[in-house]
Amino acid sequence: MNVEIKDSKVEPINSWEKVFACIEQIVSDPRGNTDLIKALNVNLRVETGSLTGYRGSGFAEKADSIALSKQMREKLEGLMCIDLSSDEMYLLVRQLVKSLPFFGASQDEIRALRGLAEEIEYAFPSPITEDIRGEIHSKLSPRNLDLVRALLAYVENGDAEPLTAINKYQKVFQYRPEKFQSILGLLKELERELANVFEPHPGSIEDRVEDVYQLLSNISQIVSPRVNSQLRYLLGSIEKRNRSLIETNVEILVNLLEESIRTAENPNVKRLFENLRAGLTNADKKEPEEIQVLIDSWRREAVSIFFPHLFDSLERFIGYLRARDILNAALMLGEVRISLRDTIKNPLVQSQTIEVTLEAIWLDLTLERLGYIIYGEVSNVILADITVEALPLAIDVMYSMILSVRAKGQCTKKLKEYGRQLLALKQSSDLNFYMVYSIIERINSEIGAATDKIVQTYYDTTREILSSRQIPNADEAASAFVDGLFRETTLQHLSELTLRLLNFSRARIAEFMKRVRHPPIREISTNKVARIRRDLEAITKELEPANLSYFFRPGIAEGHMAYYPILGEKGAYLAEMARLGLNVPPGFTLTSKVCNMFFLDGHVLCDRTQKLLSESIEELEEITGCKLGSREKPLLLAVRAGACVSMPGMMDTILNIGLNDETVEGLAHLTGDPLFAYECYFGLISKYASSVMGFPDAREPVLEESNPACASGEEMKRMVKTLLKTVSDATGAPFPQDACEQLMGALRAIFWSWQSDSAITYRQIFNIPHEFCTAATIQQMVFGNLGPESCSGVAFSRNPVTGDRHIFGEYLPRSQGEALVCGHGEPLPLSLAQDGTDPSLSLEQRFPEIFRELDAVARKLETHLHDVQDIEFTVEGNTLYLLQTRPAKRTDLAALRIAVELANEGIIDRQTAVGRLDETGLRQLFLPMFNPSAPKQLLAKGNPASPGVATGKLAFNSEDAIIRAQAGEDIILVANRTTPRDIGGIAASKGVLTREGGMTSHAAINSRRMGKPCITGCQGLMIDEQAKNLRADSLMLTLNDAISIDGSSGEVFAGTIEIIEPERTLAGFEGESEIVRYYSTYSEWKERLSPGSNACAEP
Repeated sequence: MNVEIKDSKVEPINSWEKVFACIEQIVSDPRGNTDLIKALNVNLRVETGSLTGYRGSGFAEKADSIALSKQMREKLEGLMCIDLSSDEMYLLVRQLVKSLPFFGASQDEIRALRGLAEEIEYAFPSPITEDIRGEIHSKLSPRNLDLVRALLAYVENGDAEPLTAINKYQKVFQYRPEKFQSILGLLKELERELANVFEPHPGSIEDRVEDVYQLLSNISQIVSPRVNSQLRYLLGSIEKRNRSLIETNVEILVNLLEESIRTAENPNVKRLFENLRAGLTNADKKEPEEIQVLIDSWRREAVSIFFPHLFDSLERFIGYLRARDILNAALMLGEVRISLRDTIKNPLVQSQTIEVTLEAIWLDLTLERLGYIIYGEVSNVILADITVEALPLAIDVMYSMILSVRAKGQCTKKLKEYGRQLLALKQSSDLNFYMVYSIIERINSEIGAATDKIVQTYYDTTREILSSRQIPNADEAASAFVDGLFRETTLQHLSELTLRLLNFSRARIAEFMKRVRHPPIREISTNKVARIRRDLEAITKELEPANLSYFFRPGIAEGHMAYYPILGEKGAYLAEMARLGLNVPPGFTLTSKVCNMFFLDGHVLCDRTQKLLSESIEELEEITGCKLGSREKPLLLAVRAGACVSMPGMMDTILNIGLNDETVEGLAHLTGDPLFAYECYFGLISKYASSVMGFPDAREPVLEESNPACASGEEMKRMVKTLLKTVSDATGAPFPQDACEQLMGALRAIFWSWQSDSAITYRQIFNIPHEFCTAATIQQMVFGNLGPESCSGVAFSRNPVTGDRHIFGEYLPRSQGEALVCGHGEPLPLSLAQDGTDPSLSLEQRFPEIFRELDAVARKLETHLHDVQDIEFTVEGNTLYLLQTRPAKRTDLAALRIAVELANEGIIDRQTAVGRLDETGLRQLFLPMFNPSAPKQLLAKGNPASPGVATGKLAFNSEDAIIRAQAGEDIILVANRTTPRDIGGIAASKGVLTREGGMTSHAAINSRRMGKPCITGCQGLMIDEQAKNLRADSLMLTLNDAISIDGSSGEVFAGTIEIIEPERTLAGFEGESEIVRYYSTYSEWKERLSPGSNACAEP
């Protein structure tokens, strides 16, 4: 008989014939009948009272469990033929087994129930106790439980209504409730045992432990029912200590074993029988206790055939429970359940797969009920109040819960991975609360996803079934029913513990940063985050899911700007520049999905990613005419991270991939410059060792390249050899000579850097969601350190501080681009128009053709992308290459002027200009200032990298700055240069001062984004970060000394200067009238564009 779901109607399943027909149909085509599995699950739960106030048609209650048990087991074993390796199918079938109205009542349980019923009737003979005994003996069903509970309600509370409802009151009316007190204990015991059979409720730990032993006994019976039955007889004679009966039963058992040894096909089972026969030799001389131990040992070995190591694990687990060591039991339970689930997926003994799988599912259902009890106790008692000291324990408990959820088939891939990340974080030496919060936030999101999936799986089916049964308010009833699927489950406890850990981590972060002035005007707005998510969803629908690699080269690109959610800003803008025909080094971008796959696959590059990378490199080799790993014409690569929201300097970049002992000689021969080749090789080894191999003392991969006399080629070669040995000795592994291995390692490091402390802290500060992940761009290298006609630099299409419409930026001769951003060396200006410029040093003077080309590129990009651009470039041998462009970070003063002028030039419309300024807030237009009449002692002057004034005591590293800021001090972070690791220190400080770097350094860009005053390139100061002092001429300042900085003028002053709120200051331009004019224009446009205005927006 087929039962189908069609036309949104679900026929009620209200007889055992229909139940069995459904199971047969499911077994015949499991994948095609998943809806039927859901429908059967819901119908059975409704029939057995899972829906409050509705008991169904009663067919399940009236069933004789004893009469149906054999037929039911046959049907259940049929279900076990289904492939249960997938979580989805396992969860559906497991739920179906759980939904059956009797929970695997064994013959031992049936005998115990009958014995209790007989004892009750013997202790208090009466019509009602006779009924109880008679019904349990003739027809074991849920009605027995209803009868016992009705009698208990009368005995304990004097409530006769339940007995009246089942027409049993007349059999007890002649007895007052107190007359039954003599059997109250027995009635409660019978009620508990019946509930264990018919209701999958948690019960008590003791009940569940006995269930575990019973199920293990059932598993051992699978080896040989006849042998196991004879063992029970033998155990009975041992209990009676009847020596004659013991000898008789041993003799019968030995004969059975001889027959079983002859017929056994499985060698493990045969060896098991042989061991038992050998143990029973001379049994007549053994004490009964010795035979008991022998039988227990045999059953343990029998279980171990199907579940290696499980019995030992369960024994330890049960030992913890019996000792009331709930915590260790909770920590162990997840691993026990995973071991059981793995055996269900990959059974060791194929001949008994069906029987073992069914017993294993029943065992796991029992362990889940145990888990609800012990996880609840640990979560709500031991971890009721989470503290810093208890956090590692909470993480361990959460991981065990995740394993339990995974064993049940409810765990998403991401939830499994995030659990591993959290455990790895706990085992690290530094428990970073940003990281803890980040991972737990993602775990919470995945719990929601798992919950949504269950709701999605069951809600529609449940609503249709309830509607077909004419249950009132079917929608509400369906919601309540599905919601009930989460109650008394590990997923419920996991969700509760996750929320507590989230609140704890959030509170710790708030406490940690309570003294830190966060940059509200520079945070990523919720509107922007929502827009990114919408764009990601739209682009995911549009694109082919299998396409994970997008190529670009001058004039051709597979991606474009709209692909930024998957290619990241870096990859999308590179594709856009390539489409414009600009000279970008050829390469390809791996989408953020590849990064997501990396984390889901346990921080490994899966086969699909490795194949994708190999195919992409082959295509790049064809485009460039070079080959990765070739000595004659080596293809050298840059690997860079790039998210959909710019995070300057926070993630890894690894250059010169492909250099090794062979290819470096080829590069030296091709360029005729061994010093250059070995400098590049030295930089690769240093960066790779630090980022990939975990070498803590790796030198920074930037040499004083601007001074070619610092080393000869041979000297540089010796330095490389020394570094290779140092890295090998420190890490225990040689630097990889295989170029493909280098590339794989670099890509892993790039993806890992998304989870680096600095990247997480940056996202936390700027309100960037953690789930976006990063894309990775792999490009052919170009070399700004190749000879005197090479350089690297950063160019802004307009001044990011003042908004002036002239190309603005810096460059470093004979350097790779990372040096400038990291603040190494003394940068030189691009333009003659830049203040304080020595004309002979500017790019405009030294490379006039390059400067004009760069200026034209800046204008073209600005017009095409409708915003001021921040452009990274390299000049190799007098040829300009573009490495990146992105919207420039700018001060509010610059933002005002730029927005108005872009609108006036027709690059954007007025509505866009007003929208950008509204989002910015323009709060920097009215910055505090030093009191003009206050005395000042000028110490030095540097680059005015970010406007504003600040005063505070000196801190020479980020850790010190954060701790002291938390304690309430005003801090100025002072360093020779900052790195991505200093992002937290910059956020904690009132201002930043560096001796090196320029207007485009890491410190400058991030200070501008945070709205903090910053001065860079302050060469008049000597900063000793180790000794923690600052020298200006003969004056030495230490930790307890204060300085004051003016980011608008670049001036550094000794001591504390009074800061005042001006009535109005629009500092930054020479003429205040010009600022007023721009602001007035903005105000006028805003008024014209406001709702209800009669004015026209455009002239």
